[in-house]
Amino acid sequence: MLEVEQLDVALGGATILRRLSLELRRGESIAIVGPSGVGKTTLLNCVLGTVRPQGGAIRVAGTNVVGLRGRALAQLRASRIGIVFQHGELLGELSPVENVALPALIAGRPRNEAVARATALLEAFAVPQDRDVADQLSGGERQRTALARALVNEPTVVLADEPTGSLDPAIRDNVADVLFAAPKQWECGLLVVTHDPAIAARADRIMDLSAMNSGRTR
Repeated sequence: MLEVEQLDVALGGATILRRLSLELRRGESIAIVGPSGVGKTTLLNCVLGTVRPQGGAIRVAGTNVVGLRGRALAQLRASRIGIVFQHGELLGELSPVENVALPALIAGRPRNEAVARATALLEAFAVPQDRDVADQLSGGERQRTALARALVNEPTVVLADEPTGSLDPAIRDNVADVLFAAPKQWECGLLVVTHDPAIAARADRIMDLSAMNSGRTR
């Protein structure tokens, strides 16, 4: 699903990632951990293609992201990669269904198909269907909606950047339950950046980038 091979990234003259390698399989989750500044979010941005590495390869479903530009990169992101941000990043004036359906509509899916897929995902994640706008959702509901949005185009890989970082413990655990069930339920790979040891422990594997980006996992 995702293969990172000998990745080298330098920003502002400083080496951020050095010879980093990992492989994420279908139905699997990996937690990326380490102190601030070690390159966790940079790794996600490299997978998205928004940061260009100095060396190495990043293959999503066999396609090397590093070699893509423009429309080809946008198409790969839309069809193969889902992303969940720390604060959800929903459009507050749109309803939950509209937020989730939007990436499918942008990707060219028929409206009825996009709405049906969005509705099914929100039902699966127990997000209320009677909210007129996303601003009416609780923190946990927002994050479950964000995950539904990430899954609407049936991606190969879902990236999650501190997806529970802004939630209180009870809500955090509920969102984590849904998040870590997603790889097997929706047949994707999940790459999660987190500072929370309890969240990291839920993943199938943990990669600590503070180990000099050596690619060692446990």
